Amino acid sequence: MIRSASGRQVLLLHPDTAFQERVRSSLPEGFGCWTLPDWQALRETARDASPSTVAIVDPLFGGDDPAAAGELRDFLSRYSWLPVVAVVRAGPDTLDFLRALGRWGVSEVIVEGVEDTPAGIVKAIRFAQGKLLQGLMEEVLPSYLPGRVRRLLFAAAEAVSAGGHSPDLAAILGVTETTVIRRCERLRLPPPRRVLAWMRVLLAARLLEDEGRTSQAVAYACGYATEAGLRRVVQNFLGLGITELRRRGALRTATATFLAEL
Repeated sequence: MIRSASGRQVLLLHPDTAFQERVRSSLPEGFGCWTLPDWQALRETARDASPSTVAIVDPLFGGDDPAAAGELRDFLSRYSWLPVVAVVRAGPDTLDFLRALGRWGVSEVIVEGVEDTPAGIVKAIRFAQGKLLQGLMEEVLPSYLPGRVRRLLFAAAEAVSAGGHSPDLAAILGVTETTVIRRCERLRLPPPRRVLAWMRVLLAARLLEDEGRTSQAVAYACGYATEAGLRRVVQNFLGLGITELRRRGALRTATATFLAEL
């Protein structure tokens, strides 16, 4: 798997070389951009993609009508955790097509000739990043948590998708790293580094729910260099091995331990 130094990547599946160049020239510093030749290459690359990866695709790549979007639908069903930005052409059936893309799980849309500017591309990537973890927070956080706690945890989920380090969390909150530490103390939360580590553990648990996904693939997707790194973290945080965690229900078990620590 090819990786950028920061782990932030764009996987690009689009036939227009001018659009490809526009995407590459629009990306902020620290992003890698890999142009892929077909859907099979996208699937193979997505297996080990980090949580900060975004795919930008032409839904009709390889075909000329909406029926060709079956490749995209299949990809979204198999890699539902990877945010996808669809590039669509404006036309009489665009609205119905956009509704279908939303039902399938597309995170964001770029309409050609309207939003395919450098600013529009960056905006779509930013909004798409973190959709999985943001959705996961909606699913697992109980309603009784105070709003300030929820906001910090949602920011931590976004930070993991943006790079996963304390400076990323501070930047999202618009404060210094020292302020984040103090805020966690006031809210009786673990230190920022541990909160961010928990986000990765919860992401790993979510991915481990898929029996067809190997622990090595989960490790890479969560930003760990090796499978052993994931196993150590899971053991340290949950006191379980990967096999036992899966047997007990990975997400349910991880969520219960996470909420108990909060």
